[in-house]
Amino acid sequence: MQGARPIPRTVDVFGTRVGATSLDEATVRILDWAEQGGGRYVCCADAHMVVRGAYNSDYRAIVNRADLVTPDGQPIAWWMAHTAGGPQDRVAGPDLMLAVCDAAARRGTPIGLYGSTEEILESLLRDLTARFPGLPITFSYSPPFRPLTPAEDAAVAKQIEESGAKILFVALGCPKQERWAAGHTHLPVVSIAVGWAFAIHAGESSRAPDWMQRAGLETLYQIAIEPNRMLRYAWVVPSFLGFVAAALLGELRAGLRRRIKERRR
Repeated sequence: MQGARPIPRTVDVFGTRVGATSLDEATVRILDWAEQGGGRYVCCADAHMVVRGAYNSDYRAIVNRADLVTPDGQPIAWWMAHTAGGPQDRVAGPDLMLAVCDAAARRGTPIGLYGSTEEILESLLRDLTARFPGLPITFSYSPPFRPLTPAEDAAVAKQIEESGAKILFVALGCPKQERWAAGHTHLPVVSIAVGWAFAIHAGESSRAPDWMQRAGLETLYQIAIEPNRMLRYAWVVPSFLGFVAAALLGELRAGLRRRIKERRR
C-alpha cells in the first residue's frame, strides 16, 4: 500500500471548495484510500452542484466535507484556472469512473454499484465486465424511487459491507447522491457520486462531442437531446453565468480602485 498522499489544495468556486487535481492523481488517491479502509466520499462538481450549493448552505456543507471534490464541468475548471492563475484539468464523473474501474481491475480492488434502475444496472454490468476483464464487481443495487426506511437502509448497508466492495459508485442524482454518501461514511468504502455516468456507460445516454465538451457546452447538449429530463436544470446556466459576471465585475472594480489609489500617491 502506498503512503498517504497530501490532500490537494482547493479553489473556492462560489462557495464550493473544489480540489485542484487531475484524473490520474484523483484515481490513485481513491485507490489508496480504498486500500486503507474507506470511510470516505468523493463528489464531482459541475455547475449544477455549485449553483445549488450557493443557494443551499446545508448541501454546500455536505459537498465541502467530502474528502475530494473534482472539477466535473469544463466551466468549473475554467473558473478555477482563472482564480488560481494556472491550468486546471477537468475531472468529469464518467471519466473518473472508468479510470477508477481500470485501476481497480489491475489492483484487484472490489467495487460496487448503487443507484439507477435495474435495467441500467444490468447494461452497466455488461459494459464494465467487457471493458475491464477481471474487475471484481461484488455489489449492485437499484433502490426504489422513494426514501428507504431505516430498516431497509441498514439492511442494504450490511450487504455493502459483507460484499467486500472497497469502492462504491453512487448514482442517485444531485443532491440525493451526495447526501447519501455523506450519511454512509461508516461503511468501509470510498463512495464516489457519479450521477449520470451509469446511464452513459450503460448506453442509455450520450455525452456531447469532444469539441462541445471543450467549449463548455455539454449542459446545452444534454438539454437538446434530453429536454424532458434536463429542462428542469435550465436555470443553472444563467445562474452560474450570473455568478461569473458578478465576480468579474468585482475584480474590475477592485482593479480600478487600485489604479486610482496609485495615481493619487
